[in-house]
Amino acid sequence: MEVPRACFVYKGPESLAKDTLLPGRDQLVDILLEEYGIKSVFSSDSEASFHIGIDGVAVDSYQFAPSSESEVPVAERLLVGSDIDVILNRRGRSLQLAPEVRSLVPMFNSNEVRGMGHYKYRAHERVLEPLGIAMPTALVKTPDDAYIFMTEECASRDYIVKPEIGHGTKGVERLSAPEVFARLAENPGWLGRYLLQPAYDLTKPFPKEIKAFDSDSKDAFDAANESGKAKEIRMYGFHAGGETKTFPVARVVDNGDHWFVVDPDSVPELLHQKTQESMDLVARLTGVKAVQGTCDWAFGTHDSQDPHWAVVEANLRSPYVYNQHSEVSRLLHGEFASQIAVAAGVRL
Repeated sequence: MEVPRACFVYKGPESLAKDTLLPGRDQLVDILLEEYGIKSVFSSDSEASFHIGIDGVAVDSYQFAPSSESEVPVAERLLVGSDIDVILNRRGRSLQLAPEVRSLVPMFNSNEVRGMGHYKYRAHERVLEPLGIAMPTALVKTPDDAYIFMTEECASRDYIVKPEIGHGTKGVERLSAPEVFARLAENPGWLGRYLLQPAYDLTKPFPKEIKAFDSDSKDAFDAANESGKAKEIRMYGFHAGGETKTFPVARVVDNGDHWFVVDPDSVPELLHQKTQESMDLVARLTGVKAVQGTCDWAFGTHDSQDPHWAVVEANLRSPYVYNQHSEVSRLLHGEFASQIAVAAGVRL
């Protein structure tokens, strides 16, 4: 029986060395995927690593670690679909492969999924809203759109304005309704490029049923949960073989992300189930067999509403995979590894 292989595709030596979104790659490659009998290789020249020939599609690949420090790595040309069983796009952007290449094996972080997540409103409109889990959101194409949203659909004291394309807190502002109109008048280029959301109060503690991951992490959990700062639960979703595995990690959003760990079994089933449904729906809408993404869940309210869970946004563009707590990292990467194995055709 052929040994299944996973190929991690990078855009060069620097991106291979600085895969900051997958800092636990060594654990994933050297331990967890090995446990499933999967050998991992990498290519370091993006699309140029792939070659279409009479024998099929081949990729120039390398072992992650040479057998000795003095050994010079030698590329091995492997056939996609017979030697390579699953691809993981790690280049930090789309991987422009021909359709006949993309159809050969499942790919995590594929162009189709990245395209769904590139425009935040697309994921909102096609995934989160149909599942009834979206935070109210409007894409402001005209000043009338902003007026209708703020007066008829979602009245709030303040609003969050964010770029439709972007990540983190860059370009995100909290504004009153008059300030929103003033900004639109000053910056007509915002039209069609910015989203409006009500400014939820996300500073209250999570519901009491949500617990720390273990006794050692309780003090950090309590400090973060009672910090009076905005918090989210990031639900990871790894889809393959027609199903999605989920795992939660929490974070305080305050001049960057400050992570803390929660007991997965204490997180409401709603968050697990709807995250599963979200990634399953992304797979159906895009026609792909593998998805790596997250739903960022917030518990809060705006104005007089009761606190409730809603998804701020879905991250479908190779989100950071947490690895700061050793046991949580092992479990989270373990879920990822199991779905990579499923995508590679390993029977679990």
